[in-house]
Amino acid sequence: MFFVAFGLAVATLAACSEDPAVRRDSNPADEVRGRVVSDLFIMYSANAPRDAPATFKRFLTNRDYVRIDSIPSGIRVARRLRYALPTTLRVEWKGEHGVRYWTRRGCGRGTPGTIVYDPEFRTAWTPPEEMDDLVASIRKAARLVRATGCHRFAIAPGAEPFFGLDPDTCEVDLDKGVYRSVPWRAIDLVDFQAQRLLSDRCRRSGGVARYEETVFDLAAFVTDANPEIEVVSQVSFLDTDPSTMNDAIRRVAGVIDGIYFSYPSTNPWRECLYCTVDDLEALLGYLRPTRT
Repeated sequence: MFFVAFGLAVATLAACSEDPAVRRDSNPADEVRGRVVSDLFIMYSANAPRDAPATFKRFLTNRDYVRIDSIPSGIRVARRLRYALPTTLRVEWKGEHGVRYWTRRGCGRGTPGTIVYDPEFRTAWTPPEEMDDLVASIRKAARLVRATGCHRFAIAPGAEPFFGLDPDTCEVDLDKGVYRSVPWRAIDLVDFQAQRLLSDRCRRSGGVARYEETVFDLAAFVTDANPEIEVVSQVSFLDTDPSTMNDAIRRVAGVIDGIYFSYPSTNPWRECLYCTVDDLEALLGYLRPTRT
């Protein structure tokens, strides 16, 4: 996956306890969000031709996270900001390294400082038994990572089992998700994969507003459970244009710490509709206007 996460200040606990509709109406003004956006950090992972990493490199700063196997040439990244993105607890699954591979690598030179467990329903990525009891799998991943004493632990589970996003209907039923049972005190960062709601198809049925409401409710819950956690929400170039992504970011900026974006230009299952350098620059330029 290719994604970027932009960090924002977490909303106050009082704001998180309000009714979602009231919170959205009382968010900081757009110009305040713009000031906060200038402090963003990025989480970057390349699965794209060279033009996308080269474009992204122009926007990279020393505050940004970079996937361990995607660090652009000539860029130094502090260990804390280097991360791995395993989709399984195993040492390896379908040729990809898992959580145990990265924890066994230890803490030396060239290792990641953050491990992001990304369990998905696709069996090409995650063994089915890990998805059968997602909460138990997250707890096990947390124990494995915490036991090293030198890694931060993050999660980015698939949206349907995690918080009840139905990819076919574009509806969200939070009560069908398992997020309330997750051990939030053991997690340093979470990415909510709500990007499907911003797709061309879902947007026509109120998806942007549903994205906003979902992110507000999830962010309120997790920051109440763990005030120190970094909250990230996702957007994607797969089927969302940059103007819609920018609008969604503006709407949720007050309650999250970051935006994770996917740039799946080499996606083997579907054509990426907006994976162009111009679209990438439109998003990055919105988030980091001083770098354009």
